[in-house]
Amino acid sequence: MLALVCALAYMDRFVLSVLIEPIKHDLSLSDTQLGLLTGFAFAFFYAVFGIPIARLADKYNRPLIISVSVALWSAMTAACGMSVNFIQLLLARIGVGVGEAGCIPASHAMLGDLFPGKQKAFAIGIFQAGGTVGILAGLILGGLLANSVGWQMTFIFMGLPGLIVGLVVWLTVKDNRGLDSVSNPLINADNDKLNLIATIKHLLTQRTYRNLMLGLSMGAFGNYGIVQWLPSFLIRTHHMSLEEVGVLYGSVMGFGTLFGTLAGAFLAPKIIAKDQRWEVKWAACCFVIVIPIFIGSFLVANSTLALGLLFLGVFTLSTGTGPSFAAVQTVAGPKMKAMAVALTMLCMAILGQGFGPLVVGMVSDALVPQFGEQSLRYSLSISMIILAWGAIHLFKASSTIVKDSQSL
Repeated sequence: MLALVCALAYMDRFVLSVLIEPIKHDLSLSDTQLGLLTGFAFAFFYAVFGIPIARLADKYNRPLIISVSVALWSAMTAACGMSVNFIQLLLARIGVGVGEAGCIPASHAMLGDLFPGKQKAFAIGIFQAGGTVGILAGLILGGLLANSVGWQMTFIFMGLPGLIVGLVVWLTVKDNRGLDSVSNPLINADNDKLNLIATIKHLLTQRTYRNLMLGLSMGAFGNYGIVQWLPSFLIRTHHMSLEEVGVLYGSVMGFGTLFGTLAGAFLAPKIIAKDQRWEVKWAACCFVIVIPIFIGSFLVANSTLALGLLFLGVFTLSTGTGPSFAAVQTVAGPKMKAMAVALTMLCMAILGQGFGPLVVGMVSDALVPQFGEQSLRYSLSISMIILAWGAIHLFKASSTIVKDSQSL
């Protein structure tokens, strides 16, 4: 059920990316405005509300928090379809961000309690695989629906299922916690007195956690820039139709992410059991490997080759998803799991999802005088440099994770 919730979250989050071009045409928006809609408008409020909601998830009923979150973001997704100008669409996207803020931290915390130790990487990998199915559904269904009923009705159709799922979660999912017996002096009898600031300070004192948070945020910058702008890139550079983009790009992103996440979920526990440093080092290596692959996919002239390289890059990058998020919980302690994930998601949301699409859009607008309609391909290529920065932080985290996890 949690994987289904994750699928709906990613479906409603990413359907906008395949609708960018018709929205740009109908509402006469610039790439910078579109970058704001796909990035910062969602990410800032997702991040701001994520911390207090995660705090509630560490103390109160997690399934209830998840069910309310699902209902809220689904209603706001439908509201996107009722927007007739930039401001209305901006406010609706803010609502989606607020709603989704309660989903991932609470879900990760529940999985961390249900699957202790090395099983966390597998469980979170399967959970994130639900998200990849959501991306697949959002891109493919979004493209097909937009081609037949328009972008506004597409938003409405995408939002309605979540209202039902939210009710099902509330009625069927139970809050099982307490399986993780790890001891921490900050979180025993005095846990109720542990305030928000103290929790954050405790997490940030760990070198591993700090580097994980920064490294994953750099990865999110590059990843969200790709996901949100590739449909427009394929339309402008390879002259694909909206329906073709929905099916081809949706398949490449969805199946590449799905197969990569599942491969990481099955392989990671075996490797991590031999050397815990690979819980982080895996993602660091993936960051380095995909830089030339993604840049190649943006610059080649052949659309088939571009999609093939894109699939390879997405698959490789996705194998590190489960292990890296499991590492966040490994150094967090039992009753700080939701907060640790939320703080990481806050940084990823603001630096990655907030600025990634926005900066790509701004650079694309700035390069229009030199490259015209092809400016987006060069903007995307430049954005990949940040993955190298992210890899440095992840390699640093891998060198300290054993010591920090043993100190809990």
